[in-house]
Amino acid sequence: MKIAVIGAGLMGGAIARKLKENSFDVIAFNRTLKKIEELKEFKVYITDSAQFALENSNLLLLLLSDYDAIKSVLFSENLIKLLADKTVIQMGTILPDESIELQYLFTNHGAEYFEAPVLGSVPQILNGELIVMCAGDENLITKYKFIFSSFSKDIYFIGELGKAAALKLALNNFVASHIITFSLSYGIIKRAKIDLDIFMEILRKSALFAKMFDNKLPLIHSDDFTKANFPTKHLLKDVRLINELSKNLNLNSDHLKYFMEIAEKAIQKGYGDLDYSSVVKAILDN
Repeated sequence: MKIAVIGAGLMGGAIARKLKENSFDVIAFNRTLKKIEELKEFKVYITDSAQFALENSNLLLLLLSDYDAIKSVLFSENLIKLLADKTVIQMGTILPDESIELQYLFTNHGAEYFEAPVLGSVPQILNGELIVMCAGDENLITKYKFIFSSFSKDIYFIGELGKAAALKLALNNFVASHIITFSLSYGIIKRAKIDLDIFMEILRKSALFAKMFDNKLPLIHSDDFTKANFPTKHLLKDVRLINELSKNLNLNSDHLKYFMEIAEKAIQKGYGDLDYSSVVKAILDN
């Protein structure tokens, strides 16, 4: 089996590395080749040619940034004919309706398709602790789920196509809400001159605590957001998707307007490619 990781950025690159470590034949594709050159160190073959990646694989793992990127990369006239007889696993964060549309597009060109978005980031991939949520044809998922064991111990079947995409957005809602509310609380503690250690000790003992707080506190406290496992620009993209899905489901998501404003402000300040905990800068530097 030859696997092409299409979109070998932070997440895709780490997945390509783990697949290679587990003796899979893997090609990593990224439109900007210099961003994935470090994968050579792990014996991963890299390319900036989507055509080459498709010609030399029969299983595609999609980790592109969004639905538009998937269509842009894979549905050009010269690539459509290469999709026949391939299996496509969509692992990025997109809307349920977008995933359903992709299934139609891929199957219409002779490919098999299911969705498998993930929860976690680079550390979880490298530690084999990524959570994988699969939806679509259960027989197809059963056939290929062994792929995920290279980087996951927790692989869930969610149901019909679109349900895993919706679940992923429901979970990512916590990412946005936790980091923005924690950043505001951090700002209160800092400006009110309250001992940060006492604040964290009480928080850890309460029902309010989330592990994310401890994970992101060193970055926030050091004012160093360069080690990004999930960049701010992707946080904004996901919040916009959560907002759109909420509207489609007739849910009130007015609070997300504030989340989007904070993320947009952080990006305007130059933190778009840095860790999403940099949203604290949009709160502290108001």
